[in-house]
Amino acid sequence: MRYLTQRTADRIIMTPILRPHTSATFSMSIKLAVGFMDPKGREWLHNGENFYEKLIGFNLAFSTDFIVVDGLICYVDKGPSFTKIVKPGIIIVGSNRVAVDSVAVGVLKHYKAYGLDKKSIPDHKQIRLAENLGLGSPRLKHIDLKTKKLVDDSDFDALVSLIKKDLNY
Repeated sequence: MRYLTQRTADRIIMTPILRPHTSATFSMSIKLAVGFMDPKGREWLHNGENFYEKLIGFNLAFSTDFIVVDGLICYVDKGPSFTKIVKPGIIIVGSNRVAVDSVAVGVLKHYKAYGLDKKSIPDHKQIRLAENLGLGSPRLKHIDLKTKKLVDDSDFDALVSLIKKDLNY
């Protein structure tokens, strides 16, 4: 990683958006860590070898203090040129990247996002590897999931139910 520059910060607050990703299946807080790398040094990540393992390993180098996922609107089709947008009207907050990303994947799954609607949330390789390496847990019993419906949304209860069902294993 010759292009990595050492930086220091008192706090790390991540602000990902909800969207599928062509290489990483989804792009939220775990994938957002790639943004810490100099763009010239990213070729080693995308060379086709152990992509997920490298992505998760990179996340072991730092901890996050807070994550705020903007789910007010999100892309659900295959990128990189996104055209299909939905409006969940959701904000997801937390400090555990795996839990936050798992709930976010549940939102994308509910809206049938490309590559995310066919399998259980914890079955996604990015989630599985992150849990196995101790980055956090996607299990409902380890997540303090608090929900609040702030607007009249008939779909909200079904969305929360899907997330709870998938993460209750």
